[in-house]
Amino acid sequence: EFEKQKERKQKALKEKEMDNAAYNYFETSSIREKQKQEEVKRLNKGAAETERNHIEE
Repeated sequence: EFEKQKERKQKALKEKEMDNAAYNYFETSSIREKQKQEEVKRLNKGAAETERNHIEE
């Protein structure tokens, strides 16, 4: 009985670690995605300004 209890605890711990790893992975990838979107916005804004400057010239 003690061995079974020990096994269940280890299994629960391993599942928790896996959940944490998955959570961290998705958290990190969503942060990366936001940064990518910000970069695209910034580049688009820069391109629009450059275009506007050419039109004004």
